[in-house]
Formats: sequence, C-alpha cells, structure tokens
Amino acid sequence: MTPTLQDVAMLLDLSITGDAVGPRVVPFTWLEDLEERFAGVATTIDPEDFNEHPQSKGPSKSWLLQFQPDLLAADADDYSVTRSLEAYLLWLFGYIMFNNSHGHCADRVLLPYAQEIADADEDAIPLYSWGSAVLACTYRGLCKASRQNDRNAVLTWCPILLQLWSYERIAIGRPMIDQSPYTQDMYGDTKGDRPTIGTLWYSQQVWTQ
Repeated sequence: MTPTLQDVAMLLDLSITGDAVGPRVVPFTWLEDLEERFAGVATTIDPEDFNEHPQSKGPSKSWLLQFQPDLLAADADDYSVTRSLEAYLLWLFGYIMFNNSHGHCADRVLLPYAQEIADADEDAIPLYSWGSAVLACTYRGLCKASRQNDRNAVLTWCPILLQLWSYERIAIGRPMIDQSPYTQDMYGDTKGDRPTIGTLWYSQQVWTQ
C-alpha cells in the first residue's frame, strides 16, 4: 500500500497532466535578479525588519514572508501584487510541496516556475504535472529517509500528502470526522471552490485525545 497519483489528485487537487516539472538552469545572477525584481514592491513594513539576506541555495523563508499579501500597501500596484504572488508560490513550493534539506530556504531551481506563473496572464498559466512531481519528491524523500542513520536528518518530501493519505487509508491514529454532509454554500458555487478530500479532513475533523 503506497500513495498513488490518484491519491495526490484527490487529496491535494494537484494536476497530474501537463509538462513535467524538473530542474532548470538558473543563472548565477539569480540573487541580483531576484532583489531587483522585488525592489519596487510597496509594503507596509520597514525592510530593515527583514534584513536576513537570501541564502546561497535560494531565498530564505524570512525574506519571502515580508511580501505576504496582508503586508502590501493599501494602494499597492499590480506589479507589487504580482511579486507577492511570486513570493507566495516560492513559499508554497519550498515549504509545502517540495521540502528540502536546506531547511531555511526554498531551492533556487524553483525560481523560474514561480516567476513564470506569476507573470502569466490568467488565461495562459502554464500547465505542469505538479501532482507527479510531488509524488516523485515524496518517494525520493522516503527512500533517502529509510537509509539515513542520522537522528537529525531532515525529511525531504510533501508531509501533508502522507498525513492525509494515512488518514484515508489507515484507521489507527486518524482523527474522528464529523460525518454531516457539507452544503455548497460552505465553499462557494464555482467548481474551483469545491472541497478536495484534504479540505474535508481539515475542515470537519474532530481530534481525538
């Protein structure tokens, strides 16, 4: 018994069709390019409060968090909103979907994907098989973890996938769920707002003691 593409699609609602996700060649000037791209973003905070510089392996989490949507200026322009989206995508990729051994930063190979999606028109967003990439990353992380003897080893996979998969497949240790049916107005009327199985686990769970 192991997670499959069907599990990824049902639990996380990630696409399992589209172009493959893989390493890209990132120019050695990626750090300068990143800082220049975000230099004009208008936020409500003092940049000195987030003076941790992006690390050599990728932008750090604390650097990305200064571009959260709720920290944007009230009169932020479209460019600032776009860069905020790019920062969110880097956080999503680096800390949820593809956890890495760096720990404190998102891998720089994810930079082109985040920028490409953020800059694309709404009707021209590139389609990638994110579900396949997450599953492959999880398999690789599990394989590495099974061969490591270091107690302080960092696990590199998508932990939320394994957690939700275990809830669905293994009865022991999972939370009890409120079985009352959900109504459409709880999640909106559009197809994109419909809940995934993962959403239902997190929104209707009753944790056992």
